[in-house]
Amino acid sequence: SGSTVSTLSQGSTHALETPPNIVRWWEGKPDEKVTRMSFNIHEELKSGKGWSNAEISVVIDDKVFDEGNLRTCYLMWTPTRANQEWIVKMGKEMEWCEETVYYQDVYTQAYAGKLAEEYNRHNPPKKIQFVEACLLRLDDRNNLGDKKALMHCEPRLYGDWVRYSNNEKYVDSTRNTPLAFSHFTYYYSRGKLLVVDVQGVVDMYSDPQIHSADGVGWGLGNRGKEGMDDFFEVHRCNAICEYLALPLQNFDDMKHGTRIVTKERNGKDRNKVATQVTLPR
Repeated sequence: SGSTVSTLSQGSTHALETPPNIVRWWEGKPDEKVTRMSFNIHEELKSGKGWSNAEISVVIDDKVFDEGNLRTCYLMWTPTRANQEWIVKMGKEMEWCEETVYYQDVYTQAYAGKLAEEYNRHNPPKKIQFVEACLLRLDDRNNLGDKKALMHCEPRLYGDWVRYSNNEKYVDSTRNTPLAFSHFTYYYSRGKLLVVDVQGVVDMYSDPQIHSADGVGWGLGNRGKEGMDDFFEVHRCNAICEYLALPLQNFDDMKHGTRIVTKERNGKDRNKVATQVTLPR
């Protein structure tokens, strides 16, 4: 990629488009009332009032769609967005079912999305985006006594899912953009935050983790300074790190990744990152 014009790739955009031959599994299944708890990171940072609630009807498939070590995933559909499938996730272990964990996960994903917006403002060759997550409170179910069960909810992404890093020492260096974004978040936040566990379809991402220098907040996967050190131990700076004028370490002049063609490779045309960040309250 020789252009410095920054766009969200067609593959990333298509990741949110429901295929025309999708199986309409929700037809004939009963719906249920839930409370959708949406979150706006910009409103939260501005006024501290980022959460808003709305009652909607949904159909949640009773078949497990996917599962990991910590959460089980199901498909969901709602008539308010009839052409969109959703993924809802519920924790398996009690610590992953705590309300604070669900709220922190949505907050983490939204804040990673804000950092993605800042990254895009520096005109990289490929823009990135995090899908918007919300919470569902299952009002028609009574499986937790006085407390209503919560589920994490976000749009389903279609395409080949790739994990470019985890919250330990794994990175997939076959592409430049995802890891350069992680490096950017550390420098932009002046070493206070690092977005890892970057994964999704092309450059439409989901389910990130944030390490913080103080190890506080950002969900159960925040490994603090140790997690940051683990990432930089295996990260090899690439052409996008160089273009953004990030402090380079273990520079890998990759021939196969996204690249920038500028008039002066190391001169004034590089888009130096301004270190400015508004940290959450």
